[in-house]
Amino acid sequence: MPSIGVWLAMLCLGVGGYAVYFVDARGQDQNWDLLNYHYYSGYAFLNGGLSRDVAAAGIQTYLHPAVNAVSYLALRYLAFPFSAWLILSVQLLSLPLLAMVVLESKKGLGPAGYGFSALLALALTLLAPLWWGELGTTFFSSSTTPLVLLSVLMCMRQLRNQDAVRPMWWLLIAGIPIGIASGLKLTNAPYAVALAAALILASLNVNLRKTIGRTLALSAGMTAGFALTAGWYVSVYKAWKNPLFPFYNGIFRSPYFEYSNFRDERWRFHSLAEFFRFLGDAVRGTYKTSEISFADPRLIVVVAIVPLGFLAFRRMRSAPGNLMFGAFVFLGGVIWAFSFAYQRYLIPIELLLGIFVWIIMATLLNSAKVVSFCMALLLLGCLYLTRVPDWNHGKDISAVPNAFDLKIDQQIASTPATYLVVGEPLSFVFPFLHPASVFYKLNVSSPINSLVAQKLQLPQATRLPLRVIFRDAEKVAAALAIKVVGLPAFGGDYVCTEVRGRIESYSICEYKGAFIPMTVNEPVRQ
Repeated sequence: MPSIGVWLAMLCLGVGGYAVYFVDARGQDQNWDLLNYHYYSGYAFLNGGLSRDVAAAGIQTYLHPAVNAVSYLALRYLAFPFSAWLILSVQLLSLPLLAMVVLESKKGLGPAGYGFSALLALALTLLAPLWWGELGTTFFSSSTTPLVLLSVLMCMRQLRNQDAVRPMWWLLIAGIPIGIASGLKLTNAPYAVALAAALILASLNVNLRKTIGRTLALSAGMTAGFALTAGWYVSVYKAWKNPLFPFYNGIFRSPYFEYSNFRDERWRFHSLAEFFRFLGDAVRGTYKTSEISFADPRLIVVVAIVPLGFLAFRRMRSAPGNLMFGAFVFLGGVIWAFSFAYQRYLIPIELLLGIFVWIIMATLLNSAKVVSFCMALLLLGCLYLTRVPDWNHGKDISAVPNAFDLKIDQQIASTPATYLVVGEPLSFVFPFLHPASVFYKLNVSSPINSLVAQKLQLPQATRLPLRVIFRDAEKVAAALAIKVVGLPAFGGDYVCTEVRGRIESYSICEYKGAFIPMTVNEPVRQ
């Protein structure tokens, strides 16, 4: 009879195989963020555009571009589905890590035969709709999640071997992956905080000196991991006086953006009642924490079982790895609810919910058969109700390098120009224009408008052709926007060319008249 490890491996292989089919069947990724900044960010990072352009993709322009660079290269040089499968290969690294977390948790449950329920726990934890929704796409919560899971797993193993040969530096190493994940995607940072807090809670039964040592070792590892990605934030600070520009500008107070800490208010829970309504709605489908409707009935099960988790706390003290795991999931979820409440950012926790439920049940019930029965019922119910969101995919798109079916006039694409950008999503078009072109986005903020106006104050002989690029649906807005830098409304002084795409159409209008840049009245960056 194969061991539980073999069965878990077989389940992972089966899920991985189905994921390959699933990604191919949905078609080429065309999500809004890919069009708005993912593709451009990777391209500009690799080609030096981020130092020339000004907020070309709006407020997301200066998020860390490393993962986007991988996505850009995949879409640029590989035809679908191979481009999607390359991205998927990174995202599926979570599968073996989850299987190892299950095995590690099982060791903390004692000698009882929890083998079959462990298999059900992995199956339930993989019913993660937002994770499935991201597979094969350029969304990168799922691409950085393996780093978070690796840190969690390493911490669990260190706690299980706390009195054995595993040294303290193991925790230092354990902090590095989640530190890197936080640097690559800042929305992972709350989970680094949750992991450190969970480690402290799991160390309450040891002396204070050892607890402090563990926490410092893990924190040092996290800092080292983040430092590996920090070069990007240093360069952003030098350019914009805010390493996270334009986010948290209420703290860093860059002169190029309003002094506020931006947050998308659509996703905020304004009351406890609203949060519980969300849990109920999530059983059958909700938009509360996502642009696209999804259903995840596990959420209400997890919240309902949390009080039982507190009852299991004392029993878990003999299994500090499981205690730390449970505390991490709980604290990570709480921090998420207060800080983001946006569903895709919960993926590192979403992928652990089934294991969380299983550990609490096994700790309290002390019966492998009862636990297996309950887990089987939960799995069947969740399998029936779960609904995976789809952020838009295109069928029969395999062209390389043009995964967007863009059709651009060759004369426009082959000549460098200065582009004034109005509206979004739009920046995915830029890599198909001349690589010496520069892109300035209007109306990101008043100081940035002033900065663009200053950059346009070049001698006529040194200026590139001046063009305006916009979505056809935003022509009226574009006509108003260009006035802030001194351009007249669209008319006889413009020659406009249509850019056709699979999703919608765009226009590039070159200004042929005499241009007198608007005088800059407020200080801007030199």
